[in-house]
Amino acid sequence: MIEHHHYTVYSMEFSSCGKFLASVSKDRRLTVFNEDFNVVFSAEAHARAIMCVCFSPNCEFVATGSRDKFIKIHSIISKSQVC
Repeated sequence: MIEHHHYTVYSMEFSSCGKFLASVSKDRRLTVFNEDFNVVFSAEAHARAIMCVCFSPNCEFVATGSRDKFIKIHSIISKSQVC
């Protein structure tokens, strides 16, 4: 069992490369875990609950969608929001 979020987890996805697991939650947090389930990247990414998460085909980026009506793109490599 992985405990990281403070509120309901709304979505999670394994990357196509098999190296990462991303989860998003009502706590407005995006968290990316590695294959050992250690946190690689975590950020309060939106102003409201994050409803969905998706990896880019090359496993370098994660997209999140939120109730704040924004879609944001995050880089796993630089550990930051890029758009």
